[in-house]
Amino acid sequence: MEGERTAALTVWGEARGEDEAGRRAVAWVLRTRLETGRWGSTLDAVCKAKWQFSCWNANDPNRAKMEALPEDDPVYVECLRVVREVMAAPAGDDPTNGATHYFAVPKWAVDKTPVLTHGQHWFFNSVR
Repeated sequence: MEGERTAALTVWGEARGEDEAGRRAVAWVLRTRLETGRWGSTLDAVCKAKWQFSCWNANDPNRAKMEALPEDDPVYVECLRVVREVMAAPAGDDPTNGATHYFAVPKWAVDKTPVLTHGQHWFFNSVR
């Protein structure tokens, strides 16, 4: 699938410190955003939408590491596997219940109810 590397790098950049379930939840957010079309019509566009995933921000200190990551890095390989599995999974397998947002420190979500919390991430299906 086009954009798999970008999606796997996004999961690596956003959730490499999480366990597989945490990485999977981030991948589901990517899929849900792709399906809505609000953030772009390709995985690449969704992942690189301005100010959406901090690992793609120009000033993020980990961006250069992420972009230079070799394809045989074990964590990257797991992230790629997770992305492929999530993109091929039935919609009913989504543990985030359709979340389109998450944040490690949800300042903007103080009055919002997360649909899932896992590790350091909170997942939301509405931020209105």
